Amino acid sequence: MMDINTPGYDPSGEASKFRGSVLIAAMKIYNASCGCQNDYDKFMGRIWSDYQKAGKPRSKNRWIRERLKDEFRSVDQPPVWVGAEPNWAFHNGQPMVFIHQTPLIPKNETTESMLGYGDVIYLFGARVLYNDGSYRVVYKLIEESPDIPGATGVQSNPVWIGKPPSGINVAGSG
Repeated sequence: MMDINTPGYDPSGEASKFRGSVLIAAMKIYNASCGCQNDYDKFMGRIWSDYQKAGKPRSKNRWIRERLKDEFRSVDQPPVWVGAEPNWAFHNGQPMVFIHQTPLIPKNETTESMLGYGDVIYLFGARVLYNDGSYRVVYKLIEESPDIPGATGVQSNPVWIGKPPSGINVAGSG
C-alpha cells in the first residue's frame, strides 16, 4: 500500500493517467508494449521523470509521441505480432532493438514434433555498456503462437554474446 512517504506517491492520479497515455501511444503508434513489471516500473519512471523535467508540457500526447520515437527501434521493419498484444522485449528497463522475426515453417516432422510449427520467433538485442567503455550485446527471444487465441509471447532469459570485460565473471562466458 502506497502512502505519502512512498516514492512515486500520486494522490491526484496524474502519474497513473500519464502512464496510461504512454501505454496507449506505445501500442497504437509503435506497436509496442512497455515490458514486464520490473521493466515497466523503470521505464515508466524514467519517462514520467523526463516529462516532469520538461515542465509537464500542455500537449502531453504530442510530448509522449515525440519522447517515445527513439525508444522502440527496429533494425529494419517493426515486428508484426501474431498474439493478442505486443510483447516488446526489455532489458534493465530499456526497450531492446527489434532485429527480426521468423515463423517456424515449413510444416514437417521436425517443426511438428520437436518445435512449434507456425509459432513466430522474435529476436531483440541491446548493448550493455560498462564503465570502462566496453560493451556486450544481450539478445532475447519472444515466442508467440497464432494457434492460442489471446496468448502473448514468452520471453527468454537474456543470452550474452561476447567476452566480458576483465574482472567480470558471467556463467557460461568461458
